[in-house]
Amino acid sequence: MRKLVFFLLLIAVGLSVWFLANNRLTSSRKKVDTAPDYSPTRTIQEVGNTVVLNLEQCTPDVRRVDVAFGSTTLEIIGREGASCNLNYGGEVENPNWNGVLTNRCKIPQILKSVTFGKTNYGVDLSAIQKYCVESK
Repeated sequence: MRKLVFFLLLIAVGLSVWFLANNRLTSSRKKVDTAPDYSPTRTIQEVGNTVVLNLEQCTPDVRRVDVAFGSTTLEIIGREGASCNLNYGGEVENPNWNGVLTNRCKIPQILKSVTFGKTNYGVDLSAIQKYCVESK
């Protein structure tokens, strides 16, 4: 009976060590894979007081833009036909915001590049509102 308990304990410890090592490895890989892209060819560029979307490129990208009283998160999903799919959401002085991007946009790629201004409350996306719907 003692041998069986010892054997089961040994297996449990071995599995725990394996799980922790594997989880740490996976976490470190995720950090590398999701590292911010600051390259000049990035789909979402933040330059000074503006945010620029390169709709011609339209490769997957995510960027959180922090401003004085809140933030806006933009997520380029990718192409769909002649459109570039974008999700966005944001918060104004809400540290409990759940991060859900409630707005879905299909922006024509023919626009090529769109520049938005930043305000104290987020990115002013009014120029593309006609291409967007709010989902709850």
